[in-house]
Amino acid sequence: MVVRVERRGWVVFAAVAAAAVVAVPAGLKAAGVANPWWLVGAGVVAAVAAVFAKVWLDRYGRMVTRRDERDLSVLDGCLVIGRGRLPTVRQISDPRWLGVHPANRLADAENGSVLPAYVPRDVDEELHGLIARGGFVLLVGDSTAGKTRTAYEAVMATVPDHVAIAPKNRQAVAAAVDRAVRATNCVLWLNDLEHYLGADGLTRDMVAKVLSGQGHPVVVATIRSAELSRFTEEAAGDDQSRQNFREARAVLELAGEGIRVERRFSSPERDRAQDRAWDPRIADALEHSGDYGLAEYLAAGPELLTDWRNGWEPGTHPRGAALVAAAVDCRRAGLQPPLPARLLDELVEDYLARRGGARLRPESVEQAWEWATRPRRATTALLDGAVKAGFDVFDYLVDVSPQAACSGQAADRQRHPQHQGVPWVVGVAAG
Repeated sequence: MVVRVERRGWVVFAAVAAAAVVAVPAGLKAAGVANPWWLVGAGVVAAVAAVFAKVWLDRYGRMVTRRDERDLSVLDGCLVIGRGRLPTVRQISDPRWLGVHPANRLADAENGSVLPAYVPRDVDEELHGLIARGGFVLLVGDSTAGKTRTAYEAVMATVPDHVAIAPKNRQAVAAAVDRAVRATNCVLWLNDLEHYLGADGLTRDMVAKVLSGQGHPVVVATIRSAELSRFTEEAAGDDQSRQNFREARAVLELAGEGIRVERRFSSPERDRAQDRAWDPRIADALEHSGDYGLAEYLAAGPELLTDWRNGWEPGTHPRGAALVAAAVDCRRAGLQPPLPARLLDELVEDYLARRGGARLRPESVEQAWEWATRPRRATTALLDGAVKAGFDVFDYLVDVSPQAACSGQAADRQRHPQHQGVPWVVGVAAG
């Protein structure tokens, strides 16, 4: 609001000044100045001033409009709090806002917290030091290893008063970077970094621009191990696809090897978890820590994998399971979410045919979508999203489920990597 008042003040000042200069010849004449040279000179000055005033006002108006558009883009494309303000780190009271997987609700903690107590990780000290120094900090690990929660706790402990700039998707990156450069102290938060790389996405120059900003800028990102491995392979496809791939790899090189967050807890980490077993969710996860990682179990990963496998049983939810399989293979083939519902519906029939077709006694389309998008343990669903916006599949399934053969267009997508990105998806969905 203050900015708008100041802008209006400058515009009014310029308009008044221009009007005053234009009125000078009339004022001189009214005051009895009859010298024609004075009147002609004043008229020329007034005319020139009027022209320059208009040019200045037009230029200023365009500048203000561009800045407003950038601000609006940031507000629309990034996490904001009340009245559309960008939050500080400490104002993000719910880690789920930054992408932390919700935990199962086998039994809520006595204090009513939506997430279980944080179990300090072995990498915390190193991570806190890197964030305190500033720069590009990347956390690498399997899905549900606890990368995002670890990063959240680290910025909360280290830079709580920094402005948090968290773009929701690749389209918001440019505006988010622009806002980060103008902030004195900020954290550019990029959870699941792979979603921000590629055509019109984050570039090496953008990262360098943020890190050269005012005060103490930090870029904090997470990436799944499988996605990081994909970017170490040779680029394929047409010239533009290879260029996008090289640019993405250049961004990752800025972060070096990154900090690895292991899925399985170490012995010291399990000891620290035991100290927090007063939280029934931690206690329950500890009972299964021999088979699964603690964070993995808390995020209901194993349960969702079991549900998906069981869904293939005849007469249960084979069509829903096929929807999930199609989404998994699309992600493995390199397509980034959101995945159009129409694309998944189109791929489903081929998956059903390969698994037995009519013998599976598949449910209706409506029942399939209801089953696939229903939250398990009131938290995570196999597929998340909406018909108009598109869907994503729980990334745990992409990482740990058995390597099923891709079918139909999804397999074709792997054989022809030049068809990368949303345009191809839309084209397939459009038939």
